[in-house]
Amino acid sequence: MSTRPDGPASALPLVSVIVPAFDAEATLAETLRSALAQTWPNIEVIVVDDGSTDRTAGIAARFEAEDGRVTLLRKDHGGVSSARNLAIAHARGDYVAPLDADDLWHPTKIEKQVEAARRGAVPPGFVYTLFRRIDMAGHVCGSGPQESLRGLVVHRHLHRNFVGNGSAMLIRRDALLEAGGYDERLLRGEDYLLQLRIASRHRVEIVPEYLVGYRLSPGSLSSDWRTALPSWTAIRRLVRETCPGPAHEMDVWMHGRRCFDFAENAAWQRRYPAAAALLLRALWADPLRTSANLAYRLARRRLRRGGGASPAAPGPSFEATSPSEAPAADPYAHLRAARWLRRLDERRMARLARLDEAYEALEGRRAVSP
Repeated sequence: MSTRPDGPASALPLVSVIVPAFDAEATLAETLRSALAQTWPNIEVIVVDDGSTDRTAGIAARFEAEDGRVTLLRKDHGGVSSARNLAIAHARGDYVAPLDADDLWHPTKIEKQVEAARRGAVPPGFVYTLFRRIDMAGHVCGSGPQESLRGLVVHRHLHRNFVGNGSAMLIRRDALLEAGGYDERLLRGEDYLLQLRIASRHRVEIVPEYLVGYRLSPGSLSSDWRTALPSWTAIRRLVRETCPGPAHEMDVWMHGRRCFDFAENAAWQRRYPAAAALLLRALWADPLRTSANLAYRLARRRLRRGGGASPAAPGPSFEATSPSEAPAADPYAHLRAARWLRRLDERRMARLARLDEAYEALEGRRAVSP
């Protein structure tokens, strides 16, 4: 049952939905419809056309003409961070909800996040949700991390990005401004850095439901290791400057994990020399987890080739899924390498949870000290 307060929409907190859009004609209309279908009644939608060369601006202008909640801003192409920051400068809401121009929301997303943000005695810096991965046709092809972490979580978030995308957050406006908005120096990972900056100062809350459809677009920046690697290098440097100083051990853990992901991405693109170089970086940074992960990937590949697991059937559309429905079981979960990898990650996350608890206690002592 909803706990949304009764009364006119204007009496409720305003949520500013910000949509950066660059050459997004294929998906923008569907994305805006999902934003405007939200059950939370007091929203504004700010679309920033970031110098598109296709029909993006025309699509947004049509929505602006048909719905008074939509505002279209235009600028020369400067990247997603500058587009989001322009939208934030024009936003009037108590909360800001970023939405990428190719992602989708379940109709109850904002309502459930606002309720979660207002429920506790200490307001969180941001509230996030779980997400499903969708293809260009909007069919579910996987799910993101399933951790339901709340409170001060910055050490665990440094190790594993459990938010996973930029469309899953509802951010308290003052926490967003305190963090300085999105870093325009980054080509990729700007949402992750923002999450870390907020999480280093504020508690985090979650709505543990699959309320976001995160679209995997061929050719996007998020699918290219060549843009990801320099951005990750910059993020790693900025993390040291702006977040609680990670111990050397945790620093190499997170670097090894990212380098392994980049190596896998390069291999998929048949850039084998680059994949090998990145794998060596991962092995140098974190030989234990990299070896476990490599053993799991090779075992899974052999099983696929041997016909030991049936190929996944096309998933349902995102709109047809229930937000509380659990993802399909992993057909490779029985592999010994997978079990060992999970146990290793669980031990590390438990260790980082203790660091977060110590950090929370320290922050609590600072808050009450004279």
